[in-house]
Amino acid sequence: MSLLLAMGQGCAQPPSPEAVVTQKVTRPDASATAPDSSRAGLADRLPAESTGASAFAATGAGESSVKDCDELPLEDKESCYASYDKAALAECEQLRLYRCAPYARMHLAEVELKQIGEALLQSVREAYTSFEDNQPGYVKDVERAYAAADSAWRTYRDAHCTLEPVVQGMSRQEAPGLTEVCRAIMTEARVKELKEQESTLFAEGASDDERK
Repeated sequence: MSLLLAMGQGCAQPPSPEAVVTQKVTRPDASATAPDSSRAGLADRLPAESTGASAFAATGAGESSVKDCDELPLEDKESCYASYDKAALAECEQLRLYRCAPYARMHLAEVELKQIGEALLQSVREAYTSFEDNQPGYVKDVERAYAAADSAWRTYRDAHCTLEPVVQGMSRQEAPGLTEVCRAIMTEARVKELKEQESTLFAEGASDDERK
C-alpha cells in the first residue's frame, strides 16, 4: 500500500461544508442562513448562522474579545476563537461574516487531523512490525514518507487557499476569512481521507496476521 498515493488524493476539490458557524463547529444549527447570494464562488458555499442571542454586549466588551483574538498569530488565533461558545461565534459573524467562525472550525479540524495522522502511523507500526525482520527500518521509512507527504499537502493547501478568494475577486478585507474557510474545508476532507485509509490499513494488517 502506498501512503504517498493516498496523500495525492488530498489535492482533489474538497466538498462544500454544511455551515461555517456550528456547535463546536461540527453540526449546523437549524437557524443557519446563507450569505448574500450575489457573491460568487467560495462564499456562496459557506452559509453563516444567525442567532438572536447577543454574546457581545453594547458596552463593547465583546468587540474587545474579538480584537484580542485577531491580534494573535494564526495558530493562536484559531485556538482563541475555538474557545468561543456557539452564541459568541454567531454574534461575531454578525459583526463581519467569516471573521471568527472559520478560525474556530480550522482549529478543531487541525486537532482532528493530527489525531488521525498519529492513529494511522500507529496502525502502520502494528501492521508492519513483522516487516522489520527482512526489511529493517521499514516502519521508519513509512513515518518519514508520511511526514514529507503531510508537509507537501499543507504547503499546497495553504497556497491554494490563499489564491482561492482573490482569484474570485473578493476584497482584501474578506480574503483572510475566506482563506481560512478554504483551509478548514480541505483539512476536513483530508481527515476523512486518512480515516478511511487508517481503517483499511488496520483491516489489511489484521487479515495478514490471520493468514499467517
